[in-house]
Amino acid sequence: MIRRFFLAATLSLFASLAIAQTGTAASVPASSSTSAANSKLVAFDVVTIKPAGPDESEHWHYGFGPAGYSATGVPLEWVINQAYFTFNMGSKDAVSGAPDWVGKDRWDIEAKVAPEDMAEYQQERTKTGYENPITQQMLQSMLADRCKFVVHRVPAEMPAFAIVIDKKGQKLTEAAPDEAQPSGSILAPGGGFVVMNNRGETPLMKYYAVSMGTFVQVLRGMAGGPVIDRTGLAGKYDFNLTWLSSLDPDVPEGSVSMDDPFPLSHWNFGALGLRVEKIQIPTEHIVIDHIEKPSPN
Repeated sequence: MIRRFFLAATLSLFASLAIAQTGTAASVPASSSTSAANSKLVAFDVVTIKPAGPDESEHWHYGFGPAGYSATGVPLEWVINQAYFTFNMGSKDAVSGAPDWVGKDRWDIEAKVAPEDMAEYQQERTKTGYENPITQQMLQSMLADRCKFVVHRVPAEMPAFAIVIDKKGQKLTEAAPDEAQPSGSILAPGGGFVVMNNRGETPLMKYYAVSMGTFVQVLRGMAGGPVIDRTGLAGKYDFNLTWLSSLDPDVPEGSVSMDDPFPLSHWNFGALGLRVEKIQIPTEHIVIDHIEKPSPN
């Protein structure tokens, strides 16, 4: 059985907010973003792409670092998803029309930012949250230049989860306006702080000065897909989200199988006066019109 280890994955995500390591995500076209349109940082200065070595698929990585983008032993389909979609917001059907080699052939990529663009790049990559249209635009430009990549978008729907207030009302505690960062906490995407349990303890997530908008961003990593805030709550809150059960004695606490249809059902939202509902949301998929293997360096 393949398992999804939520807490470890979420902690890793917070520790490297600028690095996306997911194969699927939801459509937020970079070209439609005001910040991307107003930025001069739209392409890398130098790009090197070469076939990966035979053993590199076992030690793959990809993401944005201090000087630009780096990937080792990854198929182009992963890079395409990172270029066009945001973290954990899509499905296996988000990209269609790709030839077989896009998902099979593996590549090493080094893409460097120009020295004159470095200040803006550093500012962009340190932003909290999952969406970064400028760095996505840079990947799109790289694919267009080196792979003659052309796509078009089509309307679609995808499954998601919504956080709503339970019939008996919410039970959250308003955070103090000047709340200091708690010891042992990490910064949550969108603001506020999260403290996670120690390894081996019953899964528990403590939230401090967190808005519902931030809360659902965190939950995206735990749900394996989109989570929408439909509480109508505008404040910032302190609360604990506790683990209920995996419902499977063969699955450790804090994890569920990858094919679990309702991953968030294993957490005690009821204690917070909240409820999780399954919904469908509109999105966009991309269809590949043309792609070539990367041109020589």
